[in-house]
Amino acid sequence: MSENDLSRQYQDLYTLIKSGGKIALQLVSTTMWLSINTALFVLSCGSLIRWRPTQSQRNNPQSVKKSEESKLEVNPEDNNGKVPRTPSRATMIDLLENHEVSRKLSWAMRTRESEDVIVVPSLSLPRTELEKVPGALNYEERLLCYLFYLVNPKLKLVYATSMPIEKSIIDYYLALLEQSSLITVEEAKKRLLLISCNDSCLTPLSSKLLRRPKLLQKIKNFIDPKKAYVCCYISSNLERKLALELGVPLFANDPSLSYWGTKSGSREVFERSGVLFPKGSSLLYSIEELSQTIAKIYTEENYEISQFIVKLDVGFSGRGNSIIKTKYFDKNNLLESIKVALSQHLEFTCEGEDWESFVEKVKVHGVIVEVWVDDAISSPSCQAIINPKGVVEILSTHEQMLDGMIYKGCIFPAKPEYRTILIENAFKIGKVLAEKGCRERFAIDFVVKKENEGYTIFAIEINVRWGGTSHPMMTAKYLTSAELSQDGVLVGCDDQNKYYVATDAIQNDVYTGLTPTCFIDFINSHPDLQFDSENLTGVVFHLFSTISEFGNFGFVAIANSPEEASELYDSTVRILEEEATEVSAKKHFAELDMNIIHPSN
Repeated sequence: MSENDLSRQYQDLYTLIKSGGKIALQLVSTTMWLSINTALFVLSCGSLIRWRPTQSQRNNPQSVKKSEESKLEVNPEDNNGKVPRTPSRATMIDLLENHEVSRKLSWAMRTRESEDVIVVPSLSLPRTELEKVPGALNYEERLLCYLFYLVNPKLKLVYATSMPIEKSIIDYYLALLEQSSLITVEEAKKRLLLISCNDSCLTPLSSKLLRRPKLLQKIKNFIDPKKAYVCCYISSNLERKLALELGVPLFANDPSLSYWGTKSGSREVFERSGVLFPKGSSLLYSIEELSQTIAKIYTEENYEISQFIVKLDVGFSGRGNSIIKTKYFDKNNLLESIKVALSQHLEFTCEGEDWESFVEKVKVHGVIVEVWVDDAISSPSCQAIINPKGVVEILSTHEQMLDGMIYKGCIFPAKPEYRTILIENAFKIGKVLAEKGCRERFAIDFVVKKENEGYTIFAIEINVRWGGTSHPMMTAKYLTSAELSQDGVLVGCDDQNKYYVATDAIQNDVYTGLTPTCFIDFINSHPDLQFDSENLTGVVFHLFSTISEFGNFGFVAIANSPEEASELYDSTVRILEEEATEVSAKKHFAELDMNIIHPSN
């Protein structure tokens, strides 16, 4: 019996069982059930999973065409003088290259290979930056989409956090996994190890783990080091040290290569890869240098620039960017007027930033300046991955939803008018990054300008880490058993294209005080706020732990067309706002009263 014949029989049987339950089982002959069940057991390596090849997979079993191979080839690592090959980096590279995970053919496609994944969602960023993000510690939960990896019956998963995750949150994700596959919650839990440091300070999670050898030993006892690797949100010396302590590879950009994810490093990569990017500067370390550079560019462009964007070299998610408008400049006294304009009229995108703190950060981290792209119609992004062999694989494209320059959400995929250009640019940029030694995922932000009959695409910056678009893609991909087509669209196992709108930024103070369990109970009681595992469409929520204290959470709205995804997103927001109004009406707020009432004489 061929795999396709088996798949068709299995799907018929699966439909029959779901529709009729135990009665349907009684109608299936013992011989047929045993033969199909045995075959499925062998094909799935010991566990029943939902498997339906897409039409494109049936018609074209080769995942990568020969014509595509040439543009994925990379040269040996470029020994750039700015990023010397450190001993610890050399050790990690050797560990990765000689490890079983390096034999994996594709990291962008779902596989059933035997592997142990250690997820360490450490926010290894400056404490001063994390303090600006309400509930920053709760963002360790954004990578819980990794739980959907447990659909692979040969995979074990370790998920570490600073504080314990409520059981109801884990159950919510595993219930979605069970609904979308034949992996039961109980079976998934056998292959899942949750690790908590019980430490709520803003110290990076990786540092907390390194100070707890018993937790590290617990991880070692759970994994097979020959097939295990560490995944993280962002790579620093702490994540590298943690991987070395565990004796497994860190599949992430080595921290000694983090320069290529800075604003100045991004501009160097853009130049070398030959993609278009805005006119601007190299790295500057003083207001004097910044002012002189702005004056030079402004003069060279015949004073036809409306504004400049100033970027701290290590800012993230739009934080650290600021705007200076040229209407404050005096051409007759240009340099001095620029200095005054910067000190008095620089517009910061991040609350809590001021001129004094900005000047100090310029001295420490450096800053670049770029010409603002006027009349930009959108700000899309493209995500890709560089596998251990140095091969670039595209993961997704998105339209970013921004509040000013602060990331709030995304729409998948980017518009078809320029999606191919984004993908081509990502291949060019990824090839340069791979030659410099970078590995794992990266993302490029662009801005698009409509000119005449075409589009001009400017590359803006590179992030060599996870971003806000990573977890929505993983959620949609794994819950719909989808693969990315050549034209950048997800094709689900039902042969339907999948589209989604996602956000991390739903916020309403009236939700404060609601526990994640209460919120999940509300979701489960409302049909329009759930994921339909039969139609492979619906809503999936995340960031539950930020609800109680900050009234903040996120969700992904998945549908079969861009219009349906947008409508589902809007209706979800509307339902949640209505619920928030009802919750607010029932809430009773009381203030602390410390007045002492004296008894009357």
